[in-house]
Amino acid sequence: MPTDRYAVIRGPALVTFVTGASSYKMISEGDVTVDYGITTATQSASIGADIATFRTSSSPVVSFTPLGLTGYLPLLMSLAALPYGGTMVGAMNNANPAVMADNTLIVQPLNQAQQQQTFYGVGISAAPGVTFSANASLFDGTLSFKAAGKNAVAVTDPAKYFDYQQNVGAVNYDPAQLVRQAYTITSASINGGQPFQTAGGAKLALGLKATDLKSDAEGVYDISFGGLTPVITLTPIGITQAALEAALHVQGPGAAIGSNITAAAGNLDIVGVGVFARLPLAGIRKAGIVHGATADLIGAVEFVGGVAVNQDGTLAQRFYVGTVAPA
Repeated sequence: MPTDRYAVIRGPALVTFVTGASSYKMISEGDVTVDYGITTATQSASIGADIATFRTSSSPVVSFTPLGLTGYLPLLMSLAALPYGGTMVGAMNNANPAVMADNTLIVQPLNQAQQQQTFYGVGISAAPGVTFSANASLFDGTLSFKAAGKNAVAVTDPAKYFDYQQNVGAVNYDPAQLVRQAYTITSASINGGQPFQTAGGAKLALGLKATDLKSDAEGVYDISFGGLTPVITLTPIGITQAALEAALHVQGPGAAIGSNITAAAGNLDIVGVGVFARLPLAGIRKAGIVHGATADLIGAVEFVGGVAVNQDGTLAQRFYVGTVAPA
């Protein structure tokens, strides 16, 4: 049969994440994709392999690369305040702090003829990196949200994971938030704490760990926060090989096997106009030099953030990104 071209739907969409009193309406760099997250198991028998396939879980995932707007930085910072082992799909209800409320995610097509789709019990399952450079977008990589569905609702409910509403709202775009710039970078570990240049800026990877919690009857019923391992990678310009080797403690004082490389480390700070980042207890875990005709002597250096424990036993924030300088 012939194809009705006007019945084939295309077009971009906005994504709005709502958690507690906070709401983030985001524009993507490219496509917004929805994977309905169906998992299955197969059964084999002596009479033949894979004679049956059974559903084991459903957990939709919405993924996209966010446009590099500084207004999205607080969303990443929300990960720094999550309690270890706590749920990622719910937030405290501000009206009643004893009550948890499901996070929601709205996928809103710009084609107003299409309905918007709302997902329930949603948490961040993959976080993009942040690039601090004049030559790259602010966000590097995929931001993914996974839906565990409405709380205490059976998977057979027709609105367990998502439903649809009339398409409302408009694009929330502030061009002043779209920044690319060179940054001032300082590290307590190298160059005597003085600013230094880099070959291509600096990249922050959060190392987010999210764990699916499953029950036999409903598959994924919650997603728990498994922590962060923030790492900043950069290639410094203008420091000496001797200065790098002194910071690495490859040999001599501080080189004892079993030493905690972040215990005595200080801050790594990245400062731009309206964009700030800090990696506390930033110890160097990887570095090297390159002898080549077209390569600078000092290669890429990886800084990993250490762990500080507050007096109440909670972990201090392991990274900072924002539009104002950290305290």
